[in-house]
Amino acid sequence: MDKTTEQLKAEIAQTKAELIEKAGEFENRLREDVTNAKDKVEGAIHNVKSVAEGLSLKRLIEKRPLLMLGGSVVAGVVVGSLLAPKSSARSRATFDEGPSLGKRVQDKFPDEIRILKSMAFTYLVNMMADKAKTAYPDFAQKINEFEEKITTTVVNKPES
Repeated sequence: MDKTTEQLKAEIAQTKAELIEKAGEFENRLREDVTNAKDKVEGAIHNVKSVAEGLSLKRLIEKRPLLMLGGSVVAGVVVGSLLAPKSSARSRATFDEGPSLGKRVQDKFPDEIRILKSMAFTYLVNMMADKAKTAYPDFAQKINEFEEKITTTVVNKPES
């Protein structure tokens, strides 16, 4: 069964054509897989960004300002009740032996408390200024100047 040269050339050409076709199919499948993987990664990144954006404090305050205000008031009441001296007879008997927890914390961390107060005030002023600039864009420059002046004045004011 000797094959002639022409038959061998024809088989080689056919095998070559089949290999080229299979390589093309493989390339197309690979491109599809890469595109699908890229789309999935981009979708995951988008999901992570939207979750992170949804959890940002600024975004929460903008979406639900009354809820955040209420939460702040509750947190302030809780912290205040923990730091304020007790006034009932029972608590006076227990705590008359020394300064209150609030006073001890203030005495131990005066710089940190001052920094926290400054941060809270600055955030509040910045948030209010942002709202004002959105509502009155023509006055943005004046609002910026006022914001800078009041923040600098209050933050740099020495504690009395």
